[in-house]
Amino acid sequence: MRESTAYQAILKQGRDEGRVREAQRLLLIQGEIRFGAPDETTRAAVEAIRDLDLLERLSRRVVDTKNNGRDALLSTP
Repeated sequence: MRESTAYQAILKQGRDEGRVREAQRLLLIQGEIRFGAPDETTRAAVEAIRDLDLLERLSRRVVDTKNNGRDALLSTP
């Protein structure tokens, strides 16, 4: 059973979802440190992102000192 493609796909999907949730969580933490506690709109926007590459790019932007605010961060991926 462990060799089946369906089983492997289920495992991969679970790992990918876990990575996305963790990236969302870390982005929210970084944003809170930099900009203060997120409002519900910002939290919902981050939690709606499922693209791990985009979450990683946004995470890098949070720590970029040229970024002036949360609105600018989320406006252009």
